[in-house]
Amino acid sequence: MERSNTWWEESPAWISYLERCQALLQQGNVVGQVVVLTPECVPCQMSIVNALDAWAKRELPQGINCVFCPQNGLLQKARLENGRIRFPLGEGYRLVVLPDAKISSPELLAKIRKLLAGGITVYAPQRPDRAFGLGDHNARDREIQKLVAAIWGKVDGLQVTSRKVGKGLLVQGVSLAEAIRLAGIQPDFDFANADGSPVETYNVVGNVRQVNAMHHRAGGNDFYFVANHTQQDQRLVCRFGVSGMMPERWDPVAGGTEQLAAWREVAGATELPLNLRPAESAFIVFRSAKGANSIVSVKQADKELFPGLTNQVGANPVGAITVARDVVDNFTMAAWVKAGGAITLPVETATGVGGDPGRYAVYPVPGHEVFGVNDAGAGFTVAANGITVMEHGANRFVNVLVYPAAPGSGWNHVAVVYRDRTPTLFVNGRQVKTGLRGPMFVHPGAGVASPRSIAPFDGAVAGLKCVAQPLTESEIQTLMQDMPGQGFRLPDWKLTTDARGATRLKTEMTGKFTATTARGKTWNVEAPVLPAPIVVSGAWKVDFEPGRGAPATTEFPSLFSWSDHEDQGIRYFSGHATYHHQVTVPPALLGSDRRLLLDLSGVEVIAQVKVNGQDCGILWHAPYEVDVTDRLQAGANELEIRVVNLWPNRIIGDLRNPTAKPFTFCQTQLYSANDALLPSGLLGPVELRAVSDLPVSSAKR
Repeated sequence: MERSNTWWEESPAWISYLERCQALLQQGNVVGQVVVLTPECVPCQMSIVNALDAWAKRELPQGINCVFCPQNGLLQKARLENGRIRFPLGEGYRLVVLPDAKISSPELLAKIRKLLAGGITVYAPQRPDRAFGLGDHNARDREIQKLVAAIWGKVDGLQVTSRKVGKGLLVQGVSLAEAIRLAGIQPDFDFANADGSPVETYNVVGNVRQVNAMHHRAGGNDFYFVANHTQQDQRLVCRFGVSGMMPERWDPVAGGTEQLAAWREVAGATELPLNLRPAESAFIVFRSAKGANSIVSVKQADKELFPGLTNQVGANPVGAITVARDVVDNFTMAAWVKAGGAITLPVETATGVGGDPGRYAVYPVPGHEVFGVNDAGAGFTVAANGITVMEHGANRFVNVLVYPAAPGSGWNHVAVVYRDRTPTLFVNGRQVKTGLRGPMFVHPGAGVASPRSIAPFDGAVAGLKCVAQPLTESEIQTLMQDMPGQGFRLPDWKLTTDARGATRLKTEMTGKFTATTARGKTWNVEAPVLPAPIVVSGAWKVDFEPGRGAPATTEFPSLFSWSDHEDQGIRYFSGHATYHHQVTVPPALLGSDRRLLLDLSGVEVIAQVKVNGQDCGILWHAPYEVDVTDRLQAGANELEIRVVNLWPNRIIGDLRNPTAKPFTFCQTQLYSANDALLPSGLLGPVELRAVSDLPVSSAKR
């Protein structure tokens, strides 16, 4: 990134986010539970580490963290501290995974024996029988055999799978998840939906877990960096592996902090409700909690909003394959999708190894690795210039359906229906194309984890579902009504403690809320019905940056992508444009117990907002909304929204008009005249939305 980037002027907002994150993540030690030793080879090839990483994702239970460590690192840097392994930059590890090899070194096994004596659990895929190297190998082999006899005893991984060694435990011949259970290791971070149900694996794109956390400890405090990897709201109850501490939420985007009022301690861990917007991240910081009286139950209209999180450690490995062996040749995968970038459309074929389009909304898992040698996994990609359906099996990666039409900006409903092994594509409830029938049994890729590393989708997916039958067009249209599209929002609420120690409720929900503290005190608050959002409709005055081919000023009758404009100067424009509009706020909308949010909904790609000439900040990620309560006034208000897009549209426009004077110059050409244009500008809809911000009062008892 440098100053010729279109959004260079807006980059400080993003850079500030990185600075805040890195400033915290460089503090203290990483806290983990499992140490995975890399094989003894020089150099340690990345292919080996990548294979171990894939294995760990597949085998580790949800909420269990690991670190990869060379054997010299364990020998030279690791020390025992209260039954746990501590490194200079990491601590808390209770289990060591040995390399999957029969060759070892006397030095390593001697270290392992000491760790076992101190209470560490050791997971051994194999029983070593000889030493590394050629120098004095007979003597070193004898040392290995002596140490193995002392450590393994009668453990053979078949009849005998575990043995106490000192205070520790040696385990061989069972799954890693079972070894973790035997060691009594609990998840350091776990989560479920706020209604108590597990978060569906269908909502995972590729093999990335929906919500991940990184645990650090510094200066007597613990903090977790929590990130939502999905492009949808998450309403969760999370469990953190710390206790006796009070949680705070730190926002790395805005730099604000707030003390959380709702949390409880359960079996040495802390549970709390956590709401995350699409792709949002937050730091949950734990400090001393002496005398704290937290809220442990929150109900709205007698419905519990803060249910307990059932502990199922070891039951569901993060990468455990959801084997859909019975779902074959006849099924439906459907989701609301916001397209990723443009691709080179591949050739439609049913055999061979064709082009890999990337940009997977659903990854076509390798069927031969997951289901069987004659099986294929199906997935689909949604790009700015088309949709493809792919099948992946042994010596077969093909695009059995290629639909060369732009799905359009914003959210579109995409359904892939397999009937008798033949795919049919539906877009926004209408059948658009039928593809080719392949030679392999076909299984849905939705909800199936893959041991392979997969790049996250650069678009957005919401409400991904897989149905074990081929749906009809009318059934898909019915399904669309139950699935989230553009503008879908989950009910939101949050209890915080302000600087004066008072508890406040922020919510868009209505009705009676009842909160109960750990000491049995009950609080009630009535959330009123909020005014309907004010939709900012009508014509917008738009000023374009000079020297880029667009007119200086124009009027948009409504909000739409620049790439759809009939004027070529606007269609191919790259740079800044400022939207102007006036919105009238009725006095009744303003109040001391509510906040007002300006929601831009769709922005491509960054927006800077001003209300009545006052800067409200830069919005560089979804959701594109900002609190404008302190900037608004009753009556007329002036909105000014400065939007910047990316360079590709202007580059493509120059390539499509080779006889005209170009506006751009590229030393390395990354685009062609045939590439699809990217959605650009303020897409909307724009609206003002009210949120209750209420003091919580004590109920009469």
